[in-house]
Amino acid sequence: MLAGADAGVCAALSTFGQPLGEAFQLRDDLLGASGDPSETGKPLRPGQLLLPPRPGRRP
Repeated sequence: MLAGADAGVCAALSTFGQPLGEAFQLRDDLLGASGDPSETGKPLRPGQLLLPPRPGRRP
């Protein structure tokens, strides 16, 4: 999708997209941990731990 885009466009999209993706993942993890499994489709096993994302961590 971004093939041929200049570096400024790629950097701007990354600056926008990274925090948005982290916020989405955090919300998804919280819903999985506290939501009703019949509604979220995310059953947790007894004793299963969730590891929250570390702020600023890049894959």
